[in-house]
Amino acid sequence: MLAKIGSPARHGEELPESYEAYKVFSALSGMTEGSTDEFLDLLFDQVAIAGDAKEVTDRLTALHEAGYPSVICWMNFGGITHEDTVASMRRFIDEVAPELPR
Repeated sequence: MLAKIGSPARHGEELPESYEAYKVFSALSGMTEGSTDEFLDLLFDQVAIAGDAKEVTDRLTALHEAGYPSVICWMNFGGITHEDTVASMRRFIDEVAPELPR
């Protein structure tokens, strides 16, 4: 869903001027002429954090150790039901948050 609505690789579409950040992202990521698949690879490898509790904990811990003081948790994205969103939030609070560095 993120690639569908947020991909800077959308062919033939003119982005509004207010979307300047997408243009910068496109240039920096090399996605100016990329495909949706390439954008998904970039998201999963370098942007999004998803997986079981250990994988999420490990990636967030690595970000903390690299000097990132905070992240944004976007758990209700793209057609996920309210129930699944709440379940994801509960798993994060119960299984991930207690393991994160303070």
